[in-house]
Amino acid sequence: MYINNKDITEYNAKLLNRIIYPSETTINNEWNDNSLEPIIDEKVKRKYKRVLIEIEFQGTPEEIEMNKSNLLKDISIATIKFKSLLNFYRGSMVNNDIKNKVNGFEVISIEMKVIEEEQEKTINFNKSNDLTIFVGGNDTTPAIVEITPSIDVASVNITGFGEDITLNNLTIDNTVILDGVKGLITENGENKFLDYDSWGFPRLEPGENNISVDNDTLDIIIKYKPRWI
Repeated sequence: MYINNKDITEYNAKLLNRIIYPSETTINNEWNDNSLEPIIDEKVKRKYKRVLIEIEFQGTPEEIEMNKSNLLKDISIATIKFKSLLNFYRGSMVNNDIKNKVNGFEVISIEMKVIEEEQEKTINFNKSNDLTIFVGGNDTTPAIVEITPSIDVASVNITGFGEDITLNNLTIDNTVILDGVKGLITENGENKFLDYDSWGFPRLEPGENNISVDNDTLDIIIKYKPRWI
């Protein structure tokens, strides 16, 4: 097991057990008294997955206490990875407890709330109008879109990222970042939200996504991490 790319053997520890639960899912539904069918909201809301792990430490009491403290500090907000699984689990610790403690050994349990995602994918979409992206995973994922114009552009319209997007006042060679992860629109690190017109931030659906841009003078980089329920 890795914590922020650090093998837990560096804490003189080993993984004993793990349980990975599916994402928390909320489906709003209502069945009126005079209706023969329920009303089910098709907008399914998903949140964190729960991960339960048990970790064993070995050493003297002083060594165990130091290694345990360092591991708990590092895993508080972290990306973890299991050696037998391909995906990453990014999130924060909810609680921890001591499961067993004998001379030379100690076992702790840790609960985390995480997002399961694959390694980041990068797509270059340069000076073209149309692009099809096939996204893995099985859940909606935010996207980061970096746009660099080769000439000054008064306005550009983009479709295919969930909501229609209009971006105004692009300046030659200045990159605008539409960050669907953080919900930020910036240019050279400065806020550019006033030049952004959309009901949401860029996102991609699992499967085929058809991206369309009404200007072919732009160099566009698309970054995303496929997500799993």
